[in-house]
Amino acid sequence: MQRNVAILIVLTAAAGATWAWRLSQEKPVVTAPPPPELAIPDFEAETQVRTVEDVHRLRAQLIREVFGGELPTGRELVRASILPADKPSRSLAIYHGGHKQVAEEAFGARALQSAGYDVLAISMLPGVYHERIDGEPYPLRRFLEPVALGLNYALEQKAYDEVIMVGLSGGGWTTVVYAAMDPRIQRSYQIAGSLPEYLRQFVPHSIGDHEQSLPGLSMGYIDLYLMAASEGREQFQVLVRHDPCCFPGDLAHTYRPFVEKRAAELGGQFGLVVDELDQHDISPTMARLLWGASAPHREATGDR
Repeated sequence: MQRNVAILIVLTAAAGATWAWRLSQEKPVVTAPPPPELAIPDFEAETQVRTVEDVHRLRAQLIREVFGGELPTGRELVRASILPADKPSRSLAIYHGGHKQVAEEAFGARALQSAGYDVLAISMLPGVYHERIDGEPYPLRRFLEPVALGLNYALEQKAYDEVIMVGLSGGGWTTVVYAAMDPRIQRSYQIAGSLPEYLRQFVPHSIGDHEQSLPGLSMGYIDLYLMAASEGREQFQVLVRHDPCCFPGDLAHTYRPFVEKRAAELGGQFGLVVDELDQHDISPTMARLLWGASAPHREATGDR
């Protein structure tokens, strides 16, 4: 039986207002201070994104580092399919699954359909390839190209009013990188998919697969978060406090204030959501909160 969930949410609007609310059937969530042995970076000194001009420059640089040129212009479904919303829709959600997860069968994809989105469901590159990328000139291309090709295909089929991107686990990582490079993604939700470098070495189960080290890129996670949360765009990071797989705990609060303030200065919005779940998955409560979804929950697979 699924446990009750307690959720702490902190969102920052582009205008700079901050608010929080808590949905809880258990005791209130308390954010603990960081342990003294954790070395917290000087974010101001180490972050490259300071202005909108930086966002544009780094976005072009990121695209070159991933693809060797421009965003792909082809139109093709690779490890992907389009699932129609429960009712006719002009909104598209890209749902990127985690390792070993069939995206079309995932709870997240079905929840988005029930919330009124057509869903471009993309499955993760099989894990056997993840350690073979260092010798490639553009090691992250094979992870990200299906998103660009699939989005181009979907937009050719229908004129959508909005495009969002959601990813769980390895798909959350894919969402971080892709939303940073493609401004067509208006809102992105990275779920149990990343932590900045200084926390990956410190938080259990957070080293991740080889691509998590961002081979071939000259920017880090804080920059990527900000690039997806600027100029009217929004990014929401969802972490699972008791996640048995990846990125558990609540030490994201050590960078959250900096990222949400800088995002607001850039005209965007960054939000942090900590879910009191004990499964590596999207909870039904989280789906209702983020998208108004009402689809039934499927047992978590534990896939990454």
